[in-house]
Parts: sequence; C-alpha cells; structure tokens
Amino acid sequence: MEDFEKKDLTENEAEAEVKTDDVQAEVDTTLEAAAEAVEENAEETVETAVDTADDAQALSDDTAADGFSFDAPAVEEPVKKKKKIQVPIIIAGIILVAAIIAGAVFFIFFNNSVVGTWVEAESASSDEANGGTGSTLRYYTFEKDGTAKISLGTMQVVGDWSYANEDSSTTDQPGNTINVNISYFFTGTFKIDVQGNAITGKTLTLEGYGSKIKFNSATQPASSLKVSEKFDPKNEAVGVWKNTEQNVTYTFKADGTCNLNQMDMLIIDGVYTVDKKNGKVKITYVEEKENTIDIDYKTSSDKKSITFSGLEYKKVTE
Repeated sequence: MEDFEKKDLTENEAEAEVKTDDVQAEVDTTLEAAAEAVEENAEETVETAVDTADDAQALSDDTAADGFSFDAPAVEEPVKKKKKIQVPIIIAGIILVAAIIAGAVFFIFFNNSVVGTWVEAESASSDEANGGTGSTLRYYTFEKDGTAKISLGTMQVVGDWSYANEDSSTTDQPGNTINVNISYFFTGTFKIDVQGNAITGKTLTLEGYGSKIKFNSATQPASSLKVSEKFDPKNEAVGVWKNTEQNVTYTFKADGTCNLNQMDMLIIDGVYTVDKKNGKVKITYVEEKENTIDIDYKTSSDKKSITFSGLEYKKVTE
C-alpha cells in the first residue's frame, strides 16, 4: 500500500513538473512577444518622430517660399537703459551748427568775392538790376577755379582771372584788385568794389584806365534752342572730331546738340541737322539773335576722319 501511494505521489510530482515547465514556456513566450512589441512600437515612434520633423521642415520651406516664415518664440532680453548723451558731444554739435549758421550769414551778407555772374548795369533790364535774368545780354562770369568768360547767347569767349594784391594772388584769397585776361575782348588790371548781398542783389564796380564799369549780379538763362523734328540721331557726323593743327574740335551728339571749340577760347553751343544728300551740316546758335552756319562735310571710307570746310578732323576715341 505504501508502495502504491509512493508511486502515485511520484507520478503526481512528475505531472506537476511538466505543467510547471509548460507554464514557464508560456511565460517566456509571452515575455518575448511583449519585448518584440515594445521594440516595434519604439521603432515606429522614432520613425513617426523623424517623419514629423521632415514634414515640419518641408512645411517651413514651403511657407518661406510663399513669403512667410516661422520663427522660434522670441526670448525677451532685459531692457537696456539708454546711455545719456555726454555733454562734450552736445557742445560739439552746438558749435558745428553755429559755424554753419555763421558761414551762411557771411556768404549771404558779407561775401565780397568777385566770383559769380554779372551783367553791365547800363544794359541790364529792370529785372537784371534786381538779380533777375535777361535774354540776349552779355554776361561776365568769374569762376572760382580762375576761369573768366564773356557769354552772349550760346557763344562764350574764355580766358582767366586772378587777384592781383601783393598779399593775395589766388581766387581763394579775395583782394581789391584783379587781373583779367580774355584775349581781344577784356584784358587789364582793375580795382574792384563789391556791394550788396545775395538776397537784395550785389553790384560789382571795376575801375581802371581812367574809367569805371558797374555790373549787377545775374543768372544766365538756359538756351531756348530746340532740336529739329527732322533730326536723324544715326547721322554720319555723330562723334567728337578734332583738328590738332588748328586746335579746333567739333562735337556732334546723338541728341541733336553740338559744340564748337576753337583753341579753348571761343566756344559755341547749338543744335544741328545733317543733309547727307548735299553733304551739309547746319549748326544753329544764338548771338544777338538766332543764327545758322552751313558747313560742307565728307566722311572717310573707314569713318575715322571727317572733312569740315576742307580741313580734316580725326575722330576722338573716348
């Protein structure tokens, strides 16, 4: 009997161990499945995060291309206190402003320089006497660089001038005597007297050789010449042409304006037309009234030279 009970007990224990092994196997299988599920979920989460980041970047790029942008939230910075302007800077600014005002006041009311444009008082109109403009008056201009010229209409006769004082020989040091050299027209040494101001008008008196000439300040009007409606901008004369022997230069522009320069002494501005059929260049300018000059011309085969009134002019390359 005992042997039979022992045998049953042994069989029961063996059966229990088998069941235990089966349970353990099921647990192991469950754990492995859970681990695989966790791993797959982790991979999917990472892939989702990457896809989301890529989509966000693409959206940002597309939005930027459309003129919009997404910025990270601004981080507030501590407010910086404005620095007070230092007293020396304020003083320097005041001095600068005062200097500008003083210079303007001097230029308007106390500038006695001969530099400027003038007309003879006896030939000036009532407007010119007050600094206005005229139409065909003779204008005398003394420029700061030492150039002196007489203008009549669109003609200019050019020379030079300088102060003649012992202690003042340049245009930057005004004196009371000047040398003027405009060949054949206006030369000599003259005492000068400048009165008035830029607001009410100025007067200039030149005294020399036993006589006095009085001038009023003026502004030379722009030319009223108009380019002909028949002007051809592609004409053969367009260019700059120079005869070095005579020191004469013709300039014909594609806009219809022209310039004649003789030895840097006589300069004529005007407008022109070209008659290719008859070989003529017609220049229109103003002296006392509107005048014209007809010039015969002929271009060379290589277009590098042109003949005006029998003289050859070479094309000047810019």
